[in-house]
Amino acid sequence: MLNVEQGGDLPKWPFANIYTNCMIGSHADIMLSDMIMKREHNIHLNMTQVIEALRKVANQVQKHDSRFDPPTYIKYQYVPYDMDSESASQTLRYVYDDWAIGNGVGVGEYGWRRHSTPTPTPAPSCWRYNTFGRGSKPFEDFDQWLNELPFKHKLIIGGNHDSILKSSVNHGKFLKDEQIVIDDCLCIYDSSWHPVGQSTWSDIPSNSHTVRTHNPPDSRNGSQVDVEIQLQLRLNKIKPSSIFGHIHADYGVWKQPNGVLFANAASITCSSPQILNDALRFKISIDENSTFSIEHVI
Repeated sequence: MLNVEQGGDLPKWPFANIYTNCMIGSHADIMLSDMIMKREHNIHLNMTQVIEALRKVANQVQKHDSRFDPPTYIKYQYVPYDMDSESASQTLRYVYDDWAIGNGVGVGEYGWRRHSTPTPTPAPSCWRYNTFGRGSKPFEDFDQWLNELPFKHKLIIGGNHDSILKSSVNHGKFLKDEQIVIDDCLCIYDSSWHPVGQSTWSDIPSNSHTVRTHNPPDSRNGSQVDVEIQLQLRLNKIKPSSIFGHIHADYGVWKQPNGVLFANAASITCSSPQILNDALRFKISIDENSTFSIEHVI
């Protein structure tokens, strides 16, 4: 990002802080995505500046270290061989670079490019989409939708690509690694995104009735893919109900052997960015003895 600040463009393969116009692709995209996915970006990166730089390298001819003519690549959705002899290599790299932009940084408009590339690519086939690449309008629409909901309490948590959601919520309560107590009796703990360090899970208060996280503590089929084991251990100890997402194909409600309710509330599937699953509704009650119960309402 120093190259961007001092030279105006993301570099391909910088040497001694200068542009070299060497190599193909724009793999700063991948490095930035990797930092964000590892949660190492908060103190190092200005996300507004990052997104502007990524949009530029993917869509415009840069003065320094440009991709092959981005408008032509966007038009044909591949690099034509009669225009560049490294067309296949460039196409593969741009597909991966665009995936890094869409998946890691949340600029979802670049996800389409992998679909129609005529050459097979090694990029993952399960994609995440959001609207964070189209300016502030999607955030404004979401916040307006929250404003129209007829509920007293509107508690919001983000997914693992929603790092800038908090600043956009004015008509709800955004929670990240914190507990809220409703009506002096119902304790809800929410954790957005991925926690920085596993200590976050051990910090979940023992009086929590419901814990809402992005990552799952368990799955219905027993798979441990992307399951937060430390979260699972903490929930097994304090036994709150648990609502989560992330594993899109595992949507549904079930009970653990100890009777505790678990719910995967993922609203979309890996194959479609459209909302396919119904919202989950629950009836929560706390009696005069402070006994908590939660029931899935179909």
